[in-house]
Amino acid sequence: MRLGVLGELEIDDAVDEWLVSAPLAVPYFGGTKLRFVLDGIVAGDPRPEDFERAAACFLRLHEADRKSATPHLEQHRRAFSGSRFQRLVDVLAVRTRDVWD
Repeated sequence: MRLGVLGELEIDDAVDEWLVSAPLAVPYFGGTKLRFVLDGIVAGDPRPEDFERAAACFLRLHEADRKSATPHLEQHRRAFSGSRFQRLVDVLAVRTRDVWD
């Protein structure tokens, strides 16, 4: 499947439900090359343009955008930390590491 700025997507080797791009330079992370992993899109999806638009918008962001978002993300992290939901996420993260590592 081909998807706009992400190019050709292929089924992930380990997870059949994931479509994965080739590594792309991501300006938001200083040009670091990263693969995009899409979950929930299938060949024949009725609205692939939604995924294309989201990826294109993200790829237009630069390091300056990331730096300007940092204080807000840190504020959110502090508000989130210690909550019941955070404890659930911590448990899930441990389980995820057990599975993927």
